[in-house]
Amino acid sequence: MRVAIPCIKLRDILRVSPHFGRAPLFAIYELTNSGFKLVALEENPAMRSIRERGEAIAQLLAKYGVDTVIVYEIGPGAYSKLVDRGIQVFLVNELVSVEEALRLFKEGKLTKAEGPTER
Repeated sequence: MRVAIPCIKLRDILRVSPHFGRAPLFAIYELTNSGFKLVALEENPAMRSIRERGEAIAQLLAKYGVDTVIVYEIGPGAYSKLVDRGIQVFLVNELVSVEEALRLFKEGKLTKAEGPTER
């Protein structure tokens, strides 16, 4: 299983970004028996465009075989692009570290998104 998290770097700590499409980075992890292993840390390909952000990001994630994303907030365009590719979306309800988000996911404590969540 591959999991992607839109993130920002604050004092050398990766934290979940407040908004999926505007995240400067995407951390991509492989689920392993012992936890999670970082596969890639990619710049957001949509940062230079205001159009089709969701599509550009969905293409990046599909390239890495991502099947799950963990977000704080996601808009309708990005949400539909991910779901159309069979990528599940799970929600954190606080802006936590990426490590904490992965721990919560592994423990089954995150809610699966039923639609866009822009707050």
